[in-house]
This record gives sequence, structure tokens and C-alpha cells, in this order.
Amino acid sequence: MADNSAISWCDTTMNFWIGCTKVSPACTNCYAAVDTFARRERSHGRELWGPNADRHRTSAALWKKPYQWNKTEFVECLDCGCRSSKLDKYCWECESENIIPVRQRVFVSSLSDICEIHPQITDDMRREIAKIVVDCKNLDFLFLTKRPENFNLLWLELFGGWKLPDNLWVGTTVENQKYAEERIPRLVNIPAKVRFLSCEPLLGHIGFNATQFLHDAFEQRFIHWVIAGGESGPKARPMDPQHVRSLRAQCKEAGIPFHFKQWGEYLYGVKVGKKNAGRLLDGVEHNEFPKTS
Repeated sequence: MADNSAISWCDTTMNFWIGCTKVSPACTNCYAAVDTFARRERSHGRELWGPNADRHRTSAALWKKPYQWNKTEFVECLDCGCRSSKLDKYCWECESENIIPVRQRVFVSSLSDICEIHPQITDDMRREIAKIVVDCKNLDFLFLTKRPENFNLLWLELFGGWKLPDNLWVGTTVENQKYAEERIPRLVNIPAKVRFLSCEPLLGHIGFNATQFLHDAFEQRFIHWVIAGGESGPKARPMDPQHVRSLRAQCKEAGIPFHFKQWGEYLYGVKVGKKNAGRLLDGVEHNEFPKTS
């Protein structure tokens, strides 16, 4: 959990609980399962990963954090893209005066899955979370799940039964064609103003246009944003450059914002380390986001 996240597509992260069960190849080298907190709990005999393991509800103080962030004025520089709660007449990075107020982007459940069904994740917990989303209108909450089939069942009624708040974005992870075909149709049935895909770690080719995942017959947009990235960590699998280039080209053709988060440990197939690999794809940093009011 962090007030200032290093993840390029969000400003902060929020975890209402910690723990999960792996469900697909994207989970194989899950960073959260070997995170410091998970390792510490494991060393004390408490497992948080697996269907029969515990789920750790985070502290009451942390659950209040969104209300604090909601009161904080947040700005974005239109020249360099810097986003910050540091208020001034000038951008603190490039000194531009071209700054505007924006909502913070909060990535929810970076150490869990917001749509997991587990006996220790109760209806009362979800009800509290829904209230936080509704109350904190100055924040955009990004719910990212590998279980989009559970979203409407678990969450829709808590938000009124037919429409979600505009500040709730819902996304799903699709690491290859198999999971694109499985999860995207489930995602598009969720009535969110912003629906997005996280193709990270990108483990295979994904073809959207051939299966009409990006637009329907009336040219209504199914998906509003695509994030792509390679895997990091000691057991990282390399990402094929052609696979991410294909995603970029398909998004450009469909008019979908494309965000390249990272190469991960491998740069064009060569293991150089995450820091050295960076975020440039063919010399360009792709930082596109969906437009919201």
C-alpha cells in the first residue's frame, strides 16, 4: 500500500485485504505471494495464498486512507504529465504553469483480487468498500481482477443494481489469447464507465480485432484502455516484442488509449533487469489514459 505508487498507470494503491488464490499463468510468479508481508506471515505459520488459506483484513487506519486522499487537491501537468499533490503555481518537475486539477487514480487490490469469493471476505466488507467508492468522488478507483465473472454478482447490487459510479473503473488481466477470449466477454457485461485490460505479464499474442473485442457492430466501445507490460522478478518470463507491438497497433487502429508499463526483466529478449529495460517501446514512452470528465 502506498500514497505514491511507482506503478506508471496509477497514483496510489489500496488493499482492503491481502491474500489470493492463483488462477492462471499470469499468477505463476505473483509478486504479492512473495511480498514482505506474505513472507513474514508465512514464517509465523500463517499462509495467505491458496483456497484454504487466510485472507488478512488490513488495518482500520488504512481503510480510512481514501477519505484522506479525497480531501487532498491533486494536479497534473499538461506538458510533462507529472501528477502530484504538491500544489504550486508551477509544475515541480518541469516548471510549467500548465497544470490542471485531476482525480487521483487508486489501484485497488494490488495484493489480492477484488472479485475473489472467499469466506473471510464478507458482504459487510464489500459494503464498506462500496461506500468508500461512492463517498470519495475525488478519486478514481481502479478495480483490476482475474475473475470478472464474479463482479456483477458481488458488487453490482451494492452500487444500486444497474449502474456503477463514474469514478469506478473495472479491468481484467489478459495474458494471452485464451484468457482474452475467456475474460473480455465477461468484462464487457460490467456496466462501468471505464473498462480496461491489463496485458501484463504479456505471455502470448493477443488478437482483439479478429474477435471484435474492441468495438461492437454499432461501433460502441467495449474496451476503453489497454495496459501492457512484461514480467519482473527473479523467475520472470520474457515478453515477445512482436506481441506488444501488435497490441499497440491494434489499439491505434481502434482508437483505444495504449499504456506501456514496462519491459520487465527482458529488453527485446535479452535479460538486462527491470531498471535497465525501462519503459520505452521502439524509443517511445506510451502513457495514454482514457479520457474522463
